[in-house]
Amino acid sequence: MTMTRSRMLEGTWYDHPEYYDIAFQAYTQPEADFIEAACRKYCGFRVRRLLEPACGTGRLITALAARGYELSGFDVSQPALRYLRRRLARCRLNAETFEAEMSNFWIGQAADAATRFVTY
Repeated sequence: MTMTRSRMLEGTWYDHPEYYDIAFQAYTQPEADFIEAACRKYCGFRVRRLLEPACGTGRLITALAARGYELSGFDVSQPALRYLRRRLARCRLNAETFEAEMSNFWIGQAADAATRFVTY
């Protein structure tokens, strides 16, 4: 029998955003469904453009962009933003992504609605 040694990762999921996505992937589609239902129920118009502050790895940005929404998202984590941008490119999806804090940000185009899920 050959024994192999596992490699232990240093840091947090902010350093390894792919593991955050693995841990919370089951929530992505139900959360996107909820956002769509809430927009239909509470907005008096068809929502086309969404803002996600603290978007992290962009699970919801990717899911909602695939459904045809225009998205803007920002986060303070450069590793998460790099991961999100690679995923958007791989999926051939577009979204405005940038580094910013929730207390101080500016978006170039107004959003119809904003969303923020806290999944921990």
